[in-house]
Amino acid sequence: MIDVTARALAQMKRIMQQEGVMDHGIRICVEGESCCGYQYFMEFQKEPQTSDYILELDGIRIFIDELSLSYLQGSEIDFIESQQGAGFIFRNPNEHHDCQCGHHHSE
Repeated sequence: MIDVTARALAQMKRIMQQEGVMDHGIRICVEGESCCGYQYFMEFQKEPQTSDYILELDGIRIFIDELSLSYLQGSEIDFIESQQGAGFIFRNPNEHHDCQCGHHHSE
């Protein structure tokens, strides 16, 4: 369904510990689409909504609303560090975008 890499889970845990929110979950949602693909959003949330899909991985609860879940099917969430910076990336096979803005988008 949705895969979260060990690197992403480790980084989620690090951030949650730093922020003092180990009793929270992480809400992941798709907020819209631009020429660059889907726009993803992540935030800490104390409790899930009634209709949320809840993933529990390595002690971390991930909350996903029904609409976002349909967009995220088959996706992988990873964390990368490079010379350009570090961050979470979503590899989503459901994204189909034809960007005409002149920028190259690899993920």
